[in-house]
Amino acid sequence: MPRLLVILLVSWVYVGCATGPAPPQTLPRSGGRLGLLPSSPAQASAIRDAVTWGRLAPDGLLQSAGEGRENCALFRFVGRKQFPDGRAVDAESVIAEWEATLDRGDGPADWLLAHVTILDEDADGRLRICTETRSPDWSARLSHPGLWLQSGPGSFLPTDETGVWTAAPLSDDGRPRLDVVEIVEPGLSDPALLFELGTVDLAFISGRDAGALLENPDSTLRVERLPQWDTVYALWLGARARWVNDPRFRAWVAGAVDRDAMLSLQFDGRGDSVFRLTPGGGPEWIEPPMRPFSAGSVPRLDLVFDSADADAASIAARLKAVLEQKGLSIRLEPASGDRLREATLENGFQMALVAHRPPVTDPVLALQHTLWALGNPMAEVWDSLERAAWWEEEERRRSAALFAEDTLLRQARLVPLVRVHTWLVVRPELEGVVTGPWGVLRLERARWVQ
Repeated sequence: MPRLLVILLVSWVYVGCATGPAPPQTLPRSGGRLGLLPSSPAQASAIRDAVTWGRLAPDGLLQSAGEGRENCALFRFVGRKQFPDGRAVDAESVIAEWEATLDRGDGPADWLLAHVTILDEDADGRLRICTETRSPDWSARLSHPGLWLQSGPGSFLPTDETGVWTAAPLSDDGRPRLDVVEIVEPGLSDPALLFELGTVDLAFISGRDAGALLENPDSTLRVERLPQWDTVYALWLGARARWVNDPRFRAWVAGAVDRDAMLSLQFDGRGDSVFRLTPGGGPEWIEPPMRPFSAGSVPRLDLVFDSADADAASIAARLKAVLEQKGLSIRLEPASGDRLREATLENGFQMALVAHRPPVTDPVLALQHTLWALGNPMAEVWDSLERAAWWEEEERRRSAALFAEDTLLRQARLVPLVRVHTWLVVRPELEGVVTGPWGVLRLERARWVQ
């Protein structure tokens, strides 16, 4: 009997070893925290907006319901969304939000809704938008963050702790699968170290910050190149102030910049030297054969830049060093918030450093987004982009944007410098993260798996 038991035991062990244990199932972890590291304060602000505000877009809250009379577009609401205070999101509440934004007059809603003549709710509860002329590009316009609901309903709600957001109930999709999202202040520590310490689970990296993770890849992290999150830095030159009112002088400045050296020194070579905002192509301006001012002259120019953007500050310092070697005198003028736009409105404005990182994919609206931040974007160029709103075909809209940009490039009003590349780094156990255009991050379906 003991011998029989031994034989049965050996047989059971043998069969078990041959079969092997069942593979572990990938199941959603209950809730959990997400540590998120943006690459800059501007990106942190955009991500907070995307995570915590309801997005008014055809693939989200609104769907096209056809066209009405008199150049009207109709939109119906998808699902049942609620504000954090329990109010239903409907046409009336959307209209109230947009009108409040227009009254403030401090955002892109000014030009996104510039030609609206009627904004109301029809008999079927649909949102009706009527314009002076036919505007078939409302699907693209509604995806711009300038028309998002600024009071919710989003996936996460802020807490008393700075940079920490907790899951908010969603009326039609249920609660987000993460409990907490914590946005880590960018620039405080090396991203590779933050991943190693477990402080960060998802990060957007660029320039030298990307070096440690790309040159010594960590097999426990997933790295993805994000071209739509790149930033193109460019000079914007005035047309009325002394020196810069001469197209030859502007073209000379455009050709005096060493883009390759700037990219190497400021961004560890992780990007491209560029001559236009859209990829590809060389300079459109004609470089003058010689310096367009006498040897005894020292043109004095002010260069305005966003003081909250560390990369912009670095580029501005580099431009000052290079242009002063060419015989100019450059005074750096840090600005913040709306001051950059205000500075370019002034008659004495000379140069500003701008960042092209549109939060939309439509080429016409992308260029308008950047030009709107400038006080004097050239009326003929802006008008041509406004007329492009009449066109629905993607290729025709792209051609219109290229034509408008070429006009700025040929006159050297716009001087692109470098494109800074961006990467997304994520722990492989984190799934369901969705990225859109620059700054648009969707985390309502993100989850940890094990």
